[in-house]
Amino acid sequence: MPVVVLAQILGQLFENAAQHAFSGPQAGCLQLSWAQVGDEIELVYQDDGHGVAAKQVKRIFDPFFTSKFGQGTNGLGLTRVYQLVTQQLHGSLHAESDLGHGLRLTIRWPWRQA
Repeated sequence: MPVVVLAQILGQLFENAAQHAFSGPQAGCLQLSWAQVGDEIELVYQDDGHGVAAKQVKRIFDPFFTSKFGQGTNGLGLTRVYQLVTQQLHGSLHAESDLGHGLRLTIRWPWRQA
């Protein structure tokens, strides 16, 4: 089951990047890395897209929060990622961002789930 959940998480992250990080004509870079850290798996997602204002970073996992209000997005993408990580993998997420400096998400879940 973790492989299916991981595929859903990655798909949602890629979709979110296409809608938010790299909208417009600019090209961008998205990086994924993962490692075993103690008894957890750590997956780090990082992009060099538009980023999120520092004061809004704490809200990006909230239902219906979107940086593109009124532009056709529903604000459920990263909420779904949060639900998958916390409910299915019994893990945690940490987000870091600032406008113009992309987004970095650190996702951790217990090794025994992998």
